Amino acid sequence: MKSFIRSILAGSTAVLLLTSTLVADAAVRGNTNRGTTTPNPVGTARGSASLWAVINADGTISRSDGAAAVRTSRIDIGAYQVGFFRNVTGCVYTASIGNPGAGNPAHGTIVVALRAGDDSGVFVETRDTTTALFDSSFHLLVTC
Repeated sequence: MKSFIRSILAGSTAVLLLTSTLVADAAVRGNTNRGTTTPNPVGTARGSASLWAVINADGTISRSDGAAAVRTSRIDIGAYQVGFFRNVTGCVYTASIGNPGAGNPAHGTIVVALRAGDDSGVFVETRDTTTALFDSSFHLLVTC
């Protein structure tokens, strides 16, 4: 009887593992990047989708492709949120301190991350060369 129960448990475990593998594989293959109207953050049928924004030091948008002005702002000194019109959770975020016009910006560092609690927002933080938070304009590229 014990060997019969062990056989059933072993068989059930194998079926569960196979099923979960097939479901996960189907989910990956089923993700065909069919456009930006779905909540899926992986791009479009033609390949990657690039979103970008040039943000002024006060948190307003200088220019952009895909950024939402009502969701983009300066949160605090050196802290910004840039909201986009689509899900960006599966994307790459690249930013650099940069002026919206001509001329060199003040030197500093910049970090980016997905905005906590907002799957279509990016958090950006700017610091000067002494590592103190400071307001700076920047360029942000989101590639999905």
